[in-house]
Amino acid sequence: MFLNHSFISIELSLPVNNDYYYKLKEANEKELCNNLFAKFDNKDVFLTGNNENSHFKIDILIPKNYKIGNKTCLFIHGSGSSKLSSRNKYVANGLLEMNLCCCLMNLFTAEEEKIDNVTRENRFNIELLTSRVLTVVDYLLNIDQLIQKEKFKNFINCMNCDEEISTIINYLSIISKNKMILFGSSTGAAAALFSTYYKSDRIAGVISRGGRPDLVPSIIIKNFPCYSTLYNHAIPVLFIVGSNDYCVSPLNKKIYIQIGQGLELKEKQKQAINENHRNREYSQNKKFHPSSINNCNTTNNNYYLKEWRWVENASHLFTENGAIEKVLQYTKEWIKNLN
Repeated sequence: MFLNHSFISIELSLPVNNDYYYKLKEANEKELCNNLFAKFDNKDVFLTGNNENSHFKIDILIPKNYKIGNKTCLFIHGSGSSKLSSRNKYVANGLLEMNLCCCLMNLFTAEEEKIDNVTRENRFNIELLTSRVLTVVDYLLNIDQLIQKEKFKNFINCMNCDEEISTIINYLSIISKNKMILFGSSTGAAAALFSTYYKSDRIAGVISRGGRPDLVPSIIIKNFPCYSTLYNHAIPVLFIVGSNDYCVSPLNKKIYIQIGQGLELKEKQKQAINENHRNREYSQNKKFHPSSINNCNTTNNNYYLKEWRWVENASHLFTENGAIEKVLQYTKEWIKNLN
């Protein structure tokens, strides 16, 4: 599909980061819950040359009036697809109208894609897919640190873009200051949720279109930060599901119920401990007024930031007439309400 808005198009080649993959693959349940990717290390790996067997592609579409305060939407395709997905391009076209920067990534290198088209061995390897998403998120949100390096201009020269280098650097710098939305389809939605758990401070929200969130480790789903308290930064999640997607919709319903439940349970346990403490304090101090308990109790502010949208008569791929248009409508409405 031709994207007919006024935007700058940049094609990047980013290196495979096996460290990310092995961390996810080898971590036990307890380790998965830790912040495995808190530090942005080994920056020079992002400034290596373009080798199609060790790099994967990402297209960055930047509206010319894109500025600080706007958001960036990263599209993560599903199994058997690529950054050329016509439906993701259609949604990106609509989001460009909202002055969002839209990034469409491949999850595989060229060689990996050839192999997977035959063997299908990697398309459900969620740790691998997540490691690629984390690589893109780390790159886009830390470009300011890379710009300071001498190698960066050489890296820019390798990009497929007709704009002046200074213009490219300026827009990339703006991207690094803005929050991101992850838009995942099918298995790409699993990678989006998994990645967001580790990058929640810079992610504004996650959209799952016909997603496979059941492929995310259950410990991540239960502790996913979509349950808001006074003590955490909550991440809104939008589930968009086709009403005729008979295989995947039950899986989405199950995860929609489970997501964030671990945080809710921890919060209720914390409230119970605090309540017991206040009751003991009151019984030991006759001057303590009962109304103080209610005044200190602010737990009514706790809530889930998750929403569900059915697309009537749509199947898993949303190829039916009007289906992807409905996806775009729900996506734009939801994004307008994001902080």
